[in-house]
Amino acid sequence: MSAKPSRLTKNRHGTYCLRWIVPVGLRSDGSPREIRFSLRTTDPARARILALEFNLALERVRAMTRDKHPHAGVTPLTVTIGQTQWDIRDDNDRRLFDQLMHDNPDIRQALLQSVRSGVAPAEAMAALVQQVKAATVSAASVANPMLLKTAIEVFEQSRGTLDSNRRSTAGEKRRTMDLLQAHLIAHGRPADSTHVHEVRRDELLDFVNAYAQRPAKAGIDAEPSEPNSSGSETSAGGTGGTLSPRTVLKAISHLENFFTFALGKNMVASSPLDNAFYESLEGLRRKAAGAKRNNSYDGFPDSDLRAIFEPVRYLANLRAADDFWTPLMGAYLGMRLAEIVTRKVSDIYLDQEQGVYVVAVRQGKNANSVRHVPIPEPLIRLGLLDYVEHVRALGATALFPHRELNETRKDDPSKHVSRVFGLHLDDVGITAPEKVFHSFRHTVITRLHVHGTPVGDAELIVGHAAQDVHMRLSSASGQFGGKSSTHLKTYVNAGAYGQESLYGRLKAHLENSLHYPLDFGGLREAARIVQELTVKKPDGSFSSGWHTNNRALAQAMLDRVCATASQPNGAVAGKA
Repeated sequence: MSAKPSRLTKNRHGTYCLRWIVPVGLRSDGSPREIRFSLRTTDPARARILALEFNLALERVRAMTRDKHPHAGVTPLTVTIGQTQWDIRDDNDRRLFDQLMHDNPDIRQALLQSVRSGVAPAEAMAALVQQVKAATVSAASVANPMLLKTAIEVFEQSRGTLDSNRRSTAGEKRRTMDLLQAHLIAHGRPADSTHVHEVRRDELLDFVNAYAQRPAKAGIDAEPSEPNSSGSETSAGGTGGTLSPRTVLKAISHLENFFTFALGKNMVASSPLDNAFYESLEGLRRKAAGAKRNNSYDGFPDSDLRAIFEPVRYLANLRAADDFWTPLMGAYLGMRLAEIVTRKVSDIYLDQEQGVYVVAVRQGKNANSVRHVPIPEPLIRLGLLDYVEHVRALGATALFPHRELNETRKDDPSKHVSRVFGLHLDDVGITAPEKVFHSFRHTVITRLHVHGTPVGDAELIVGHAAQDVHMRLSSASGQFGGKSSTHLKTYVNAGAYGQESLYGRLKAHLENSLHYPLDFGGLREAARIVQELTVKKPDGSFSSGWHTNNRALAQAMLDRVCATASQPNGAVAGKA
């Protein structure tokens, strides 16, 4: 068993401290007899290391000053802090000594540096006292010290995290903070005694640098710079490379959110993400900006669309309801994948006032994403509304009730469809990394513009402008009822809004622009099959499609599609 270092003690809370006795000759009226500094840890091994390191520094001072001052260093430590007693015992003061002697090397070496420069020990002590006082004031200003692991839990459940626009944000932030804690533990920070206010700037910089070296894992850890066939993105080197600068910046934004939250809750006196922190990462920010400029997707030409939606292979690969309907909805509505897979049955309805069926996106990537997208006739003819009424009759609330909304899916609801659609693209020979599910959105936007859709209307459809602005237009004055984009003000005649249905006009734009050369007969039969095989089980759960091992059922369903599908050269665009 290792010996207990001198000057080491423990307070009534179980926290280790260093106890210094002030020599009688140096005490003034009202000055303290002893001074205690918390080591801010309950771990005996860590406390011994800190105490030994401090005692070693003192012994060096004694050895270097004994000739000049025979009595120097005879007592444990000569420190006078004026009329103030710094008796530090509770959790509010856990930062003092750890920051002073262990985490802050410049303060730890103050005595030695002063002695080496020829300064008298008394003056060296006085200089140290000023630094001690500054550190003490900083520690005392932490009104609500909290363990890092506890603070992470509180942060994850906070309204600011839960109310984020993106459903995956809370999970992503938690992953980042868990990785930070694991990094700190690996570098000697015990989880059971590390407080938020103890985390330093250099530790965060070390974490960011280590995080940047992690291998890219498509669809989970990153928002890297180049897309792949699964609909996710990877770093410039592919899935075998490291995380992209943009992904690292996202993790840094999670750190910003956490320490801003901690500052507001008085868990820290100041955020360690200061100007020096950001200056150290300037190169990373420049790389991220360049990656964003170079990031792009390609749309799908007619040849790709024919291959993707060939009825037999389409049903064979995408037989579950969400797998089947999301690409079709992406191709005709221009919606983001996460916007589609998270829809509820109640989000698809007939707007009685305007007489148009719409898909309501009630929560999106940003304020402009909240919108109502008209459903064009090709989707209606394919049976989308029939499917909606089918699952409504089954008592479902989610549009795709068979896909359980477990914790993993809450963090990344589009992950499954992204993966399955990527495999389908590979199967039909579309392997270009720029062609992913998001390419449907690019296809819709491009075709809207090519067919002369006013820029403002195109923005309303895809969520680049706020629809609620147009709902407030005054038909009498022809003026906009609020802020709008530059494109909208430039290209759209506000006075026209009072004379026609907004949704009707947007629906007409979609139907006029999106003429796809697809086999609608075969796809309609495939849609019927998907609907038939989306059922509610006796236990109340839902299922859709068939098991991969049920080859007989699969062949029977594909034969049905073959019987109704057109020949390759006989496909009719937009007609069932």
